[in-house]
Amino acid sequence: MNADEAVIFRSRRAWRVRIAQIAVWATAVGLPLALATTPSAPPTSADWIVLALGLSLLAAFVVGMEIYLRLYVLELRRIEGGLEAATLATLHHRRVRFEGGAGADLGEEVPGRKLPFILDTTPPNELHRGRLEAALRQRSSAPRDGPAKRR
Repeated sequence: MNADEAVIFRSRRAWRVRIAQIAVWATAVGLPLALATTPSAPPTSADWIVLALGLSLLAAFVVGMEIYLRLYVLELRRIEGGLEAATLATLHHRRVRFEGGAGADLGEEVPGRKLPFILDTTPPNELHRGRLEAALRQRSSAPRDGPAKRR
């Protein structure tokens, strides 16, 4: 099987997720800096409460975005003995291997994974359903080896 035949899914829209990531991080850094450098009257206790709640909410958005990045699949491919998913990360991307076809359907519980991957199938992204079904058939006949392995 050549490299192109091994590809089950490929995302061509990941740049949009990167733009959202930049917007979230820019807000997370810029807003507190703007608040800290803006001259105003001395803050009251109510101001501190609003600031603490706002920064907590902002931190939750940052954490949520970072989780989303690690679930957003750039490419899913068959490899010898299983599957490999390339996902986004904070500054680059990462690859996660599933030996023995474990996790081929991506929605099933896989040892070591708590959340399912996100496959954005909106065009122009490419999902090769025939290849995915073949990987699922391979998975159902393969023994389960254990948790996903990162490399």
